Amino acid sequence: MIMGRVKTLFQNLWLGVAALLLLHAGTAPAEEVIRWQSCLDPRSGAITIVQPGACQGQVISAEEAEAIRAERVARNRQALIGTTPPVGPGLRQVGSGTGFFVAPDGLLLTNYHVVQNCNSFSVESATGASVRARLEGAAPDYDLALLRSEMKSPAVATVRPVTQFDGQTVAVLGYPDRGMVPLYPLFVLGQLEGHFDSHDQIFTFRGDVRPGNSGGPLFDASGAVLGVIFAKIDSVREYQKSGTLVRDVGYAISIPVVQNVLQRFGLHLETAPAFQNLDASRLEQQSKMIIARVNCWQ
Repeated sequence: MIMGRVKTLFQNLWLGVAALLLLHAGTAPAEEVIRWQSCLDPRSGAITIVQPGACQGQVISAEEAEAIRAERVARNRQALIGTTPPVGPGLRQVGSGTGFFVAPDGLLLTNYHVVQNCNSFSVESATGASVRARLEGAAPDYDLALLRSEMKSPAVATVRPVTQFDGQTVAVLGYPDRGMVPLYPLFVLGQLEGHFDSHDQIFTFRGDVRPGNSGGPLFDASGAVLGVIFAKIDSVREYQKSGTLVRDVGYAISIPVVQNVLQRFGLHLETAPAFQNLDASRLEQQSKMIIARVNCWQ
């Protein structure tokens, strides 16, 4: 009898403990889990790990981050032995600029001063693929030149002539020299604030233009090409003339001039469809498809 009561007591005790455990498990606050995110800076290509909501660039998946890191390692390794393979015995790379595709069969437009005095050429896409190129034609009077390469472009430039300088957003995408060889095209935003020259052949705009951007396209916010960048303001000379320090002013060749030069070679760029404002990330990705670095060898 006593043993039976003891057994029943222990059973009731364990049932009570179990109930308390279940009650505690059901009411305990869930542990907060912080899900860190990979954040890509579109301008520098840097990837950082941040808390949700703290990314100032583009949130990417862990798989995308790993793929970008792997590509960067491969590009850096390639840079140690030269960004592009020699195009001929005894030649060395002496300069570079930017170009963009004007036909799907590998034809690029760039500045004449980028290819002037070069013995040979190579073209490198935004993904790092590199091929040889040759001079197809030139218009030195307008500082434009055509290069023929075996690189097939996934897209071809469309154009939209500038009609007014209203402060709209523009974008520069190219290979500026910032004290070191650029491994990736750099994307910067600017504004269409400027004017045409007396013959409407060139115009100015606000933007960070540097050596290496020459020959590259100036985009509007829909990805249409507004002109071909060929120079930046001489800040020192401007200061000496006016006493005003002016920076970040670029010069571009107008679309009517570009079309006239292309017509000499039987080419014509299509006018872009209706304007569609793109965010900076999408604009950069779309623009990358038509640009390439142009390398000069001697």
